[in-house]
Amino acid sequence: MWHPRAEPPPLAADEIHVWHARLDSLPCRRTWLADDERARLDSATSPTDFCATRSLLRHLFGHYLGCTPRAVPIVLAPSGKPALREDLLHFNLSHAGGQLLIAVSRDLPLGVDCESPRPLRHAERIARRLFDTDDYLSWATASRDPAHFFRLWTTLEARQKCLGGGLFGQRPNGMPPTCRTFDVAGLPACLAWQPASRRPRVSLWRWNGKL
Repeated sequence: MWHPRAEPPPLAADEIHVWHARLDSLPCRRTWLADDERARLDSATSPTDFCATRSLLRHLFGHYLGCTPRAVPIVLAPSGKPALREDLLHFNLSHAGGQLLIAVSRDLPLGVDCESPRPLRHAERIARRLFDTDDYLSWATASRDPAHFFRLWTTLEARQKCLGGGLFGQRPNGMPPTCRTFDVAGLPACLAWQPASRRPRVSLWRWNGKL
């Protein structure tokens, strides 16, 4: 269940916070962005969404770290994804259908994904190539339903983002990341974390504050 929240509560070491916000409800705080972020605005696919996402990230992380939004040390990891310097926090984000998800932890690598179900021209080829055997068979026996496909896809994407290797990268050799599926504004979504032996408390927050 999603709980409305205007400011982040304390984040303990055994917790994961997942934040949901509508992108069109978030303002762009350009003055909070670092120089490299402002430079990326012009080349971003959607400059408005990019700026809104970074504005909420900086606001949330400023509260978690006890600093101003402008001072949050966001850097680009070797993968090209945003990260925090010195792993001050672990986080991952996803957006689809105008919805934004941000997952945050003190010390657990994370992956999060949400998707808008839609017919795919090459769904069969994609499923055979990327889904494991059990997932492929469950989709095939569900009449190749697009909603079921994207439920499986969010789990795959969240797990791979948690591992840091991308869709075609490393697959789990031992115990895979733990995955928790849920819905956000009617869209399928999934959160993954590792190590799988940890059982953190997961809180789902719906942002209803102001930046």
